[in-house]
Amino acid sequence: MLRAVVVDDIENIRKKNIAIIKANCPNVSVIGQADSVESGVLLIKQLSPDIVFLDVEMPDGTGFDLLQKLSPINFKVIFITGYEDFAIRAFRFSAIDYLLKPLDAEDLVDAVKKAEEALSKEVFDMKKYEMVHILWTYNWIGYNQSTTDYRSAYVTCTNKRTGYFSCEML
Repeated sequence: MLRAVVVDDIENIRKKNIAIIKANCPNVSVIGQADSVESGVLLIKQLSPDIVFLDVEMPDGTGFDLLQKLSPINFKVIFITGYEDFAIRAFRFSAIDYLLKPLDAEDLVDAVKKAEEALSKEVFDMKKYEMVHILWTYNWIGYNQSTTDYRSAYVTCTNKRTGYFSCEML
């Protein structure tokens, strides 16, 4: 289950977007909502969501201001806004998607799928790193010195046989 926060200054739009998320994304749990940059920053720090659905323009600043106050950004951002003009800037902040209001359910589902895939890849990459680190710690792998390919490694099994593999295979 993905944990999400919705940040939008207009209450009825925020509630409508939450209803659309709940109706179309059963794998997303909206764990909080905020109506400003400042309350959004506090909420995100407190709850550590996987996804933040973020408006661009709010009375106390922009969604970009919010993101700048949260470094590093350890969640996926999906902008939901009425402004077409900020899409390029949003993607510079590594936004997963940039959806226009009124929110289209199909676009939302596609954006959430992208976020889920990105999060899954991050988890997989971390597990891969942890596995290599454990193998290296116990001297079960080392570098293949017969090649200049730094991604190549070898593994020595308990029966003293050595095999080669590419770290990309993990």
